[in-house]
Amino acid sequence: PESKKYYSVALFKDTRTHENVRRDNRLLLQLLNTGHAELVEILGRQSAKDIDKISKLEEIGEEIAWKDGFPYLSSSTAVCDLHNCGWIDAGDHELGLFEVRDWFVGSEGSVSCFIIDSNPFRCIVLPILVRN
Repeated sequence: PESKKYYSVALFKDTRTHENVRRDNRLLLQLLNTGHAELVEILGRQSAKDIDKISKLEEIGEEIAWKDGFPYLSSSTAVCDLHNCGWIDAGDHELGLFEVRDWFVGSEGSVSCFIIDSNPFRCIVLPILVRN
């Protein structure tokens, strides 16, 4: 049998993403590519407490797709559906351990790219969880 796969994700405590993941015990982790670099300002440097990230992304032409009520960029290279197994307090962050329950290729991805190209300098990995 195939062994389970896990990710650890550190989240700032005072963010909407942290609130959502703690509430839902789940998140979608997106594998983005260098073409998404301009989105870091929206996805990672602004809080969903202050802006509507989905509207902001749609305004600049990004298509938002949904899986079980969770949003993700349809142009993601790939998306991992993660379910929480536990938390460790890390000061201003919490470190969560998540089981990979599913993954799928986005519109800009390919299976060979997702499996073979593991060079971390060729991609940006960011979670987006802006659901209220």
